[in-house]
Amino acid sequence: MRYKEKLVLVQEQEKLEHFGSLSISINSLKTIALLQMIVWHCYYFAGFLPLQTHSNIIIKSFIELGDFSGDMYAFLSGLLLTYILTKSNYDNHSWKEWYKKRLVRIFPIFLIATLAYVVFYLFVKGHFYSINSILIHMSGLQSIPTQPLSVFLRIESSHWFITFILICYLIFPVFYHFLRKNFRLTVLLTLILYVIYLAFSNSIFWTLKRDIFAIFQQDLYWWQFGVTTLRYFDFFFGMIIGYWIGKEPEKSYRFLQNRKSGLLAFSFFIILMITYVIFTIWRYTFLDFPIILYNPLLTITFFIFIVNALNKNKRINRILVFPGEKLYEIFLFHPLIIYITASVFFDYFAFEKTTVLLVLLIPLIIIVSIIVAIPFYYLGKYIKNKKQYHMVFVIISISLIIYGIISIILGISKGVLFNFGQEIYNLNALVLYLIIIILISSIYCIILFIKRYKKKKILISELSTKSSEIL
Repeated sequence: MRYKEKLVLVQEQEKLEHFGSLSISINSLKTIALLQMIVWHCYYFAGFLPLQTHSNIIIKSFIELGDFSGDMYAFLSGLLLTYILTKSNYDNHSWKEWYKKRLVRIFPIFLIATLAYVVFYLFVKGHFYSINSILIHMSGLQSIPTQPLSVFLRIESSHWFITFILICYLIFPVFYHFLRKNFRLTVLLTLILYVIYLAFSNSIFWTLKRDIFAIFQQDLYWWQFGVTTLRYFDFFFGMIIGYWIGKEPEKSYRFLQNRKSGLLAFSFFIILMITYVIFTIWRYTFLDFPIILYNPLLTITFFIFIVNALNKNKRINRILVFPGEKLYEIFLFHPLIIYITASVFFDYFAFEKTTVLLVLLIPLIIIVSIIVAIPFYYLGKYIKNKKQYHMVFVIISISLIIYGIISIILGISKGVLFNFGQEIYNLNALVLYLIIIILISSIYCIILFIKRYKKKKILISELSTKSSEIL
């Protein structure tokens, strides 16, 4: 083998090692974000309220910063999707297959999680959910405001992320197209739009609250506004960095590996945290809503610092990678673990809600959430490998999404066509869903039949051509 060929092979091997260590660091970062999320959800869970009452304003401020774990999920989702697509052969890329993979990844485990919450509320809390509410939640569109307001985030509020990521999947091909066409211009326009958003966010919020949301006959609040606007910028910033890493792997990896980059990112991250706490103590409403500025900046600087710090630290990565790989499953089920833990300790055993006990319960919730997520993680992998069943899940998920869209439209029109009551015995919702799934299945069978007929026709024509040539 020639020297040049050997050099190329060595360089390719180094690239693979770099990408492998980068993906490991990203999984470790997922675990850190996961810990932030569970602590934040425990802190704001009604059953754990003493944690808030016994916390000073500084502790509260740092806990509230844990909310940027949601921004981290959005950022990493955009980064990983773009990075994987950029380093693959785009000429052979099929958006149809891409969407199929996304639906198969999201919906099977999500449907199981929804049923688990419904069973918990039914048998532990004695609360009945209507068929309509269950189907809306299963559609993944539960975080889109509907009429009545009680349907909004009805079963599990933390599952707002499913609605968010489904909309991101819809936008993804368009934004990726612009990245491929003109990367620098797309980055510049995204930054300009973000600055405009920062400058006019308050005006946008009050316009939506006063005019647009009057249609839904409900109130728009800051958290909802942040979820439905700001975190799309996190996703786009993640896409930009993912594209940069995929297109310029050597340059991007040198930057992420450089100690100066890590120290600079860490310093900026600390400054942001300190200023956020100071503004909170002084009640200084910078831009009326500090999180719209801090969360994306915290996310980007934290990403650079953690990837730099953990890049060569194999011992820590070995511990953190395992939960990070199961982030989605832990995300779906960890609120249920919080609810069950609170029910067991405070309702069943009637323990006193002391701050010490509540703090000790958080590590228990984290460990149990990881353990519960393991079988669902492997179930998801099993479903992914069984491609012959993929279309079944695709048909179910598309039917649910269509049902969710129809429900939202009917909700806005105040249920003129269908009377969606909240009683569990109301079968209108189930009848509508069965009609939708039969129609979708029928359309798929017709398309499949047409494709097979065309293939058969082409095969017959080819055989006749060959036979005529022989004669």
